[in-house]
Amino acid sequence: MKNRYLILLPEYTLGGLEAQMRQIIYSLEEKHILADVCILNTLKKGKNSLLDCDRKRLRFVDFFELHMYHRSEYQERESIREYVIKNMERMYRVVLIFNQTYTPLIPFFRENGISTVYSERSDGNRTCNDEICRLSVKECDILCANSFCAARKMELEFARKIRVIPNGKEYRERLGYTRKKQIKNILVPCRIAPIKNLGIVVDMAFAHADRSFVVHFVGGKDYVNYAKSLEDKVKNYGIGDKVFFTGYKEFMEEEYFWADLVILPSFIEGASNVVLEAYQYGRPIIVSDIESERELVTDDRLRFSTESAEELFKCIEYVEKLSDAKFDWEVDVIVVTAISYFNAVKDELKRKWDGDIISLEDVIYEEQAR
Repeated sequence: MKNRYLILLPEYTLGGLEAQMRQIIYSLEEKHILADVCILNTLKKGKNSLLDCDRKRLRFVDFFELHMYHRSEYQERESIREYVIKNMERMYRVVLIFNQTYTPLIPFFRENGISTVYSERSDGNRTCNDEICRLSVKECDILCANSFCAARKMELEFARKIRVIPNGKEYRERLGYTRKKQIKNILVPCRIAPIKNLGIVVDMAFAHADRSFVVHFVGGKDYVNYAKSLEDKVKNYGIGDKVFFTGYKEFMEEEYFWADLVILPSFIEGASNVVLEAYQYGRPIIVSDIESERELVTDDRLRFSTESAEELFKCIEYVEKLSDAKFDWEVDVIVVTAISYFNAVKDELKRKWDGDIISLEDVIYEEQAR
């Protein structure tokens, strides 16, 4: 009898996707559900202490690693195909896919009697517009999205029910906050990757070097060349005393504690963990003016063009000039939305979305009960 789940992950510790998937993996372990986690290691990395620890302590979840650094998307898919063929005796029942790169494998999985769950993680554009991805996803058994904008696009494209999967991490208690009239400490909590558009923050810090704020980038430097280019830019600008690269941190409470402001300048996001986490901790956040962020950051004065460092700075000034009452409202008003995304208050979301709002664990357990 087929009773084992297969989870495909590009990496084990990288960003929001991996953080959410680790929660899924730990939940499966608690429920004594058998699962294999296939990690592709698409980025060059050293020893992974968290993976080593989980490999030793989890009894119902097994880990397999493929090494896909500097491999093409086609080569990644072929390696997964070969892995599944070699491990047919493990009797996979369901495969969980979270990356558009792997969607062309959906017909292959179904031909081999493996049900497919695909969870869209960004804004839905590639899933709906890439021909190969679109045709493959049409054959998927269960479709999910982690943002409303992606879910709407997918429902129109595939003419079927799309389940909204709340993003991220466990519910957080709000931290205390002392209002400062001038921003001193800016937190940029995301992995150091081109898609995160971090150069715009460096450019803003240089253009306003006369200001007393400092910027801390907190995230893994997995894209080594990109990280080096940012560090070189900081050095060339002569702002090494204003911009710091802290590296990856598993626990972020301390970083949010001292932050006066959070910035997320990404080109593409889903329902971002960073936005939700900032709201939960009670910190103001300004974001790039992209579709998925407009659903969470509703005040357009807290959003900036992905190409304008000056617009970014104007957002900082806007936060600084708010009256205390208005500032508290800006921080408070969307906290309900953030809490809702974390499943603490589902009713708020249900008033906005008439489809299913469900945790990915629920999808798994529903499939398990079939």
